[in-house]
Amino acid sequence: TKIKLLQQLLAKVIGELKKVNRIKGIDFTKKKKYWERTWSFGAYNAYSRKNPFFLTLDTDYDYVDGQVKETTVLKQISLFPVIPYVSYSFKF
Repeated sequence: TKIKLLQQLLAKVIGELKKVNRIKGIDFTKKKKYWERTWSFGAYNAYSRKNPFFLTLDTDYDYVDGQVKETTVLKQISLFPVIPYVSYSFKF
């Protein structure tokens, strides 16, 4: 049924979400008399995995021997293969 299919595929997707990774890049820190500032550079999803952004239920139609075969499938929509980041922090 559709519910079983959805449960199985969601379990797979949740397992995949645990594989999202982040590369800690370079930090530049400068200390002044009353404060400290830091620039950080790096990237999320360094392995460029196609992590799910959202899932949709869809119907595929196959034509076999003049008959239509209807199959319900769960499709994954993915965005942003690698996301670089720049961060600035200021402590006083």
